[in-house]
Amino acid sequence: MVVLLLTLLPATVAASGNERPLAEAGLDQTATRGAPVYLDSTGSYDPDGELAETEWTIHRPNGTTGIPDCATCPTTAFTPRSTGTYAVTVRVTDTDGASATDTLYVTVEPGDPPTVTVDGPDAVRTDHAATYRAAATPGIAALTSISWYVDGTRLRTTTLDETRRTDTLTHYFDGPGDHTVRVRVTDTDDRHATAHTRTSALTGSNTTNQSTDPTAHAPPPLIGQTADADPRLRGPRVLTGAEPLSGTYRVTDAPNNTPTTIHVDGQRRHFGRTATLTLQPGIHDIAATVDTTTIRFPDNTTTVIADPAPTVAINDIQTGPGITISASATDALDNLDTLTISIDGRSVYHRARTDLDHIKHRHTTLRTTYRRAAIEPGNHTVTITATDTRNQTTTETKTVSAPRPPEIISARFTEREDNRTAYDHRLPPESYTAHHITRIALNGATPADVTLVSTPTVTDVLELPTHVHERNRAYNRQTDILTVHTYWAADIPKVGQVSHAVNWRGTLVSKSTQQSFKAHPSDPVIRYTIDSEGVTGNFDQRGIVINASKTFDPDDTNLTFYWKGGATALDVSPKVAKTESHYRSTLVVHDNNKGKSEQTYSFLDGYVPEIETITEVSVGPYRLNDSVLFRVSSIAAMLPKNTYELNLDIGVRVPGSGHVLSWKKEYGLVYDGPRRGTGVQFSGTVSVPVEAFENGQPVVELFNKNGGSWNVVRKPLPSISKIPHGKPIVADDTVVDAEYLVESPTYTTQVVRSEQKKNELLGSGYAITRKERVGTLYTVEERRLVRSAQYETRYKTFSQQGYLEAFLSVNEAWREGPSSMTLEERSVTESEWRDSRSGKGRFTGETRRVLIDDADYQTYRQYRYDRRVERTGTKTVTRYRMGRVPYEVTEQVRRCNDFFGCYWATVTETRWKTVYESYQTTVSYTYWTTESETYWGLSKRSWDHEFTGRTSRVKVQNARYGTEYRYSYERTYTERVTTYTATRQVQTAPATYKWVTTDTTRSVLDAAALATDPTRRISDSEPTFEWTLRKQTGTQTEWVDEPASKSAVSKTKLTVRQEIVIPYVNEELRTFTPETIVNTTTKTVSGYEPVE
Repeated sequence: MVVLLLTLLPATVAASGNERPLAEAGLDQTATRGAPVYLDSTGSYDPDGELAETEWTIHRPNGTTGIPDCATCPTTAFTPRSTGTYAVTVRVTDTDGASATDTLYVTVEPGDPPTVTVDGPDAVRTDHAATYRAAATPGIAALTSISWYVDGTRLRTTTLDETRRTDTLTHYFDGPGDHTVRVRVTDTDDRHATAHTRTSALTGSNTTNQSTDPTAHAPPPLIGQTADADPRLRGPRVLTGAEPLSGTYRVTDAPNNTPTTIHVDGQRRHFGRTATLTLQPGIHDIAATVDTTTIRFPDNTTTVIADPAPTVAINDIQTGPGITISASATDALDNLDTLTISIDGRSVYHRARTDLDHIKHRHTTLRTTYRRAAIEPGNHTVTITATDTRNQTTTETKTVSAPRPPEIISARFTEREDNRTAYDHRLPPESYTAHHITRIALNGATPADVTLVSTPTVTDVLELPTHVHERNRAYNRQTDILTVHTYWAADIPKVGQVSHAVNWRGTLVSKSTQQSFKAHPSDPVIRYTIDSEGVTGNFDQRGIVINASKTFDPDDTNLTFYWKGGATALDVSPKVAKTESHYRSTLVVHDNNKGKSEQTYSFLDGYVPEIETITEVSVGPYRLNDSVLFRVSSIAAMLPKNTYELNLDIGVRVPGSGHVLSWKKEYGLVYDGPRRGTGVQFSGTVSVPVEAFENGQPVVELFNKNGGSWNVVRKPLPSISKIPHGKPIVADDTVVDAEYLVESPTYTTQVVRSEQKKNELLGSGYAITRKERVGTLYTVEERRLVRSAQYETRYKTFSQQGYLEAFLSVNEAWREGPSSMTLEERSVTESEWRDSRSGKGRFTGETRRVLIDDADYQTYRQYRYDRRVERTGTKTVTRYRMGRVPYEVTEQVRRCNDFFGCYWATVTETRWKTVYESYQTTVSYTYWTTESETYWGLSKRSWDHEFTGRTSRVKVQNARYGTEYRYSYERTYTERVTTYTATRQVQTAPATYKWVTTDTTRSVLDAAALATDPTRRISDSEPTFEWTLRKQTGTQTEWVDEPASKSAVSKTKLTVRQEIVIPYVNEELRTFTPETIVNTTTKTVSGYEPVE
């Protein structure tokens, strides 16, 4: 039993090998910029050993890499300095060198934004200055600037830093009324905070008895004006809306018959007291003169703002895949505030002007490009909305059609599962190729924009290289289906899996489909040669030597060779055997996958004689355009059979540019020591251009015409002597013929009568080629209620329920309404548990342990396999043994002597006899038996092991716990004070009706019949059209002698007759002797090239 354990234990260890460790980087985290992020990889472990190394790597949002505080510690930390997503990877390595990685993602948020408060007067006179003070508090980032706005107009921007966090604004209001003063602060993360206050501006008095110094803060009067002037200029101070911007201005309270002039920006624009002025966008000075006195507006200023509404433009919209919208908005007064993009009424993009835009002078125009990866097919309404700081809004709308994306309608491997093998470059491709066919419905997309993305989903699966099988595509214009053929193989026997998805213009637009194919173990491939020389040191008599050293197993397992039929393996190698010609010798090869191949040798298919001589028969030295003749002879081989000599067929070739002039079989005498007789010999003449020796040394090959391409005898040709020459010169280059590659477009055509279908095709790249009227479409409308009568709710409030009930008892039109509450603020100290010691509040010192991650389990499967085992047993057997036993015999014996004569005597004597007896004994014996072994694992150890159906759940990672910290903080809550309400409905607007389209028909009789209903009418009639649309789906090319159009020619192939002058060196005269040769070649140029 101990022997059995020692036998099984190494096999178990060898089968399982070293298991890779399990890396655990921890859960994804969300952190604040500038706060430490703690990393913990102590959950990593090695199932069959110990961890030796830990290595952390941090990939920052900007693409750079870094390390934490301790790059090799299981627990460490780092502090992010910018916002975005950090990828943190831990690699653990065990003592056997195996490693594993795990990645967690840390999302770093900006943190707390800044805050700002603003204080100022609730009311101020127009002739007094109002002073406002703003105080900003930074969040996680430093403050950069503060901006002041009055009634939506930005007045100034001031830089803030660590030493300056407050700012003051002093402002005079142009006229009476309510005004809004807003302040906005920005930090380095481009985060904002705003605050505002409202101030009522009151008209100031012109008399000195209203205050001790009424003009102390007022602007100085213009030249010629007195402080108590009665005439005033009146008119709008702010012009808004669409251009042109116009306003009417008049001078009031001026003496009659006094000459009056109105000036704009210092230029005289009108004679008279009233003028309608058209102003360009901007800030203008408008004043009037009465005699020599300057007249201003009642607030003693001359400023008028001309602020047109912003303009928007949809620059470009592209659909498929998804949607890309390029839009821009412009404001002539440089106070553009927001740009919004909406699709089907839903806002998808919103951009607000920032202070950085103002600094970079981008406040006049906002441009943006919005991209969405996917959008539902069909018609969509795109709306661009721009708003300025005065809340003037402009919109632009466009309807676009989104086509359906291409989709995979079928994907499969062709049926060939029985004999497909694993990949090996020495096998024919049809042995291992798995042919996959994918059919893609383009749905109007251009074939050139669609590609198939193929990815192996398991290891050891590859797409075959192009020199074996090239991926190809075929497009059917009638069905609009693109068919893609791909070719795959598996490196080892296994089930290969490949996923496929459609890429349309750089975006994956379809779900991945996955298919599988099976690669079976290969049988050994037998390749042998006939070695006529044999292995001389190991045999002395004639025979045939079969060399199977080139035999291989495509699955790379060990091979076992068995020779039979008279063949005997030689001592040098079991792959080499000796046989006689009259034997039908056979080689049987087994591999470790239970594969078997068997082949009977054929001398006529496997024998190739050695090359004996290669002789140069032409005379050099040679010029560049000469050819060299060589006589090639094989050895004269004495073959064991006459049929071999008659039927052996050997060929000769010179790979490259050489060719064979003559080749024949000859019979001659062989004198080789004791071997004498007739032998078969092959010889002939080959011609090789001198140019072939310019780039290397050509070779000559002998091959068996009936054998494999791999069975050749190769020998390099001898070197030759060449005449030195200079660089060849093309003396004449004449075009004698030309062919043109004409590229013409191919189209697919659609005929539709639906406006929606037409728009869909236009969105898919189609263009209208014909439009034809085919009838009239009548529209029938129905009068429908679109808005009910509008009512306004009036309210009365009471502090007690009794007061409300008393009021309702004498006012029947009133009803009890909802009660409301006012809140009284109170403060209380509360506490909460946090997972880190950060954030607002005070740490109380209390901690607790909480579960962070449950324990992880893995499911192991039980697998079964059969193995043969040698056993020793005992048994009881019956055996026989031979022995001699004595016995007595009494008999009458006749005796005679000389004295008594003859007489009978009784004689008793002891004799021995041989007997056989049986006995039982215990003997030992050995025998072989097949046993089923089982083991547990995550996967099978060999492809032929079977799953028993039993599983076991094993814990591979313990539960993880963390520490929470208790923080206390102040919370403000409110106390409720109830207010009771009485309500009454008062009608403010009557019901509204609208004519709504309900039916469309091409029959005037049907339309008239529908209109007989008094609530219906025929509202419109319009012609109906049929559109013919065409889309280019690709191009086709063909070579022609004469193109119809020069612009359609993509390539020109010219046949050129060249006269080449080669200056050869005359070594005796030490001069160059030119020699002219004529050469015909072709060259291809792009575009159209005429024949001159």
